[in-house]
Amino acid sequence: MMRKILTLAFLLCFSALTFAQKHINNYKYILVPTQYEFLNSPDKYQLNSLTKFLFKKAGFTAIFIGSEYPKDLMNDKCLALKAAVNKNSSLFTTKLNVDLIDCNGEKVFSTSDGKSKEKDYKKSYYEALRAAFKDLEALNYTYQPVKSKKHVQPSETATVEVTVKKEMPMVKKNIQKTTTKKEVSFSSPVQEKPLLKTAKPTVNGTFDMGKWGVCSITATKNGFDVVGGDENFVFATIYNTSVKNIFIIKWKAYKQPFLVKLDNQGNLQVDTATGVETYKRIR
Repeated sequence: MMRKILTLAFLLCFSALTFAQKHINNYKYILVPTQYEFLNSPDKYQLNSLTKFLFKKAGFTAIFIGSEYPKDLMNDKCLALKAAVNKNSSLFTTKLNVDLIDCNGEKVFSTSDGKSKEKDYKKSYYEALRAAFKDLEALNYTYQPVKSKKHVQPSETATVEVTVKKEMPMVKKNIQKTTTKKEVSFSSPVQEKPLLKTAKPTVNGTFDMGKWGVCSITATKNGFDVVGGDENFVFATIYNTSVKNIFIIKWKAYKQPFLVKLDNQGNLQVDTATGVETYKRIR
């Protein structure tokens, strides 16, 4: 009886690991933050650099948040998973685990706690993090692009055509005419007037920022101040990155900085822990 239980437990664990491996293989990049919430400065103890190194060692393509991104990631942020290192320490034991979070803020994988009883902070963090990464190394990650689902199967197309010919001949003719008009219209050159006329996009302006209400963003020596609220105070700072339409926002109330994308309409798309929030430009 005990042997059957152990066998079943092994099969369940193996199935879960196989499923996680196939799922994570569909992501091309890992975004590593430059500072963790449980530490008071960027890359303290070089823990963030170690995280990036361990991801690369495990076969992943790791990139620091806020650095220059590849073009395919700029076009599709869902190619990446964000890494989060969490501290779950007890009185005498340092415990760290790693979560992988998708572009919708959903956790897709979580390691078990890596543990260390070292008294020195740096040594204990390093030992615990390396132990946690054993679960990621066990995935044997290899990037496998997701196959496009946009193409209609030939059998489905044939079925639709037969149905239209038999039951709706006049409707099919009307559909063809409408399609022709749309194609002509689409091929005609349309000149759109971009909201941003400057060579380099800027976050200067006035925005509707949700619970903070209407706020103004103005350039300073080191970046941009976000001013708003009932008391009209600076509650966040925005910094430039090497990518012209990507910025970093640091809220005064939170330790963790977040990425900000300036879209073609001049709105701010803030990548938060719970998903993307869009703040619309007023002027």
